[in-house]
Amino acid sequence: MKKLVGYFFQGILFIAPTAVTIYIFYYAFEFIDGLLPADIIGSHVHGLSALIIIFTITRVGFLGKILVSQPIFQSVN
Repeated sequence: MKKLVGYFFQGILFIAPTAVTIYIFYYAFEFIDGLLPADIIGSHVHGLSALIIIFTITRVGFLGKILVSQPIFQSVN
């Protein structure tokens, strides 16, 4: 019985981050789509919110590496 409970909690630890990420992405898409104008150049641009989110995440990763990771690693060496 202890092993089953352990497997259950291990499963939660594997699934929870994925579920939270999907939840955050879904609501971020909805929020950004609500901010964008309905018509751009006469038609709705599908996927624009996805591009904005991907660009933002990539930019945060780049800035995090430059401003946080590199100084920490340089100070340790």
